[in-house]
Amino acid sequence: INDAKITNTGYNNGPWNRHDLNFACDVELNNVVSDKAMAFKAGATLNNVTINDPNTSDTYAIWVQPKGQTVTLNNCTIDMAACSDGRGIKIDNQYLAAAEEGKVTLNVAGTKFITEEKSAVLVKSTVGAIVNWGAGNDIAEVAADNVNAVWVDEAAAAYADLVTVTGATKIVEP
Repeated sequence: INDAKITNTGYNNGPWNRHDLNFACDVELNNVVSDKAMAFKAGATLNNVTINDPNTSDTYAIWVQPKGQTVTLNNCTIDMAACSDGRGIKIDNQYLAAAEEGKVTLNVAGTKFITEEKSAVLVKSTVGAIVNWGAGNDIAEVAADNVNAVWVDEAAAAYADLVTVTGATKIVEP
């Protein structure tokens, strides 16, 4: 998807997983602005993408179902300030059978995060994740933690050692 604006003018209040854009196949987005949160069940590359979903509450801008894929963000903006309790990226094994779960690789560079809750990236996975935190990321406006870019969900604390982070710090969710 190139040079596009994705918008929703209809009613979509309620749980995030009822109305975010769900991609079940590999996708590449270039120069896209979306007021819809996105979910990735396969590989994804986002270049110069802005996500600012004001339409919900307790919503992650990006939700990744861990099936062993790679998700890459380059020069993006995650601006969830207008969303009540808006959040950044979550790698979450919810809705997955244990046999389906695979370690995700998340590459993030040149990306600005503006959120009200949690860390920039939250990982909940029994197989862990690989997070490559590149140059130019900005978490100064992550209200909950502008020091540690990655949290391991408290429900997955037993698997925290399986989450590898390069270029940033991680902690177990406080």
